[in-house]
Amino acid sequence: MFSGYGLVVQQTFFSSIPRGCRKDYACRIDALLRPGGKFVGLFFNPPFSEEYPPFGGLYGKYKELVFRLFNVKYFALCHGSINPRQGREFFFVLEKSGI
Repeated sequence: MFSGYGLVVQQTFFSSIPRGCRKDYACRIDALLRPGGKFVGLFFNPPFSEEYPPFGGLYGKYKELVFRLFNVKYFALCHGSINPRQGREFFFVLEKSGI
C-alpha cells in the first residue's frame, strides 16, 4: 500500500502556476507527502508578469500559502544561485506534519 512520498523537489516550477491555482498545487504536494516528508526547492523572489509565466512571487504570499500547510525547516534567500538570479530565489525545506 502506498503511504506517500518522502521527498518532493521543486525548482521554480511553482512560478509557472497562475496565482489562483497555487493553493491547489500546495495542497496536492501536501497530499502526496507522507507524514515527515519534505517539500524542498526554490521559489522565485520577485513578482514578474501578471499575464504569463513566470509569475514569481513574494515572501509574504509564500508565507500565507505554505507556512500553514507545512512545518518550516528553512526558508531564506538562496545563497547558491547563479549570478543573474542572486537575491531572486528563496531556498526552502518544508516538512509535512503528522509524525
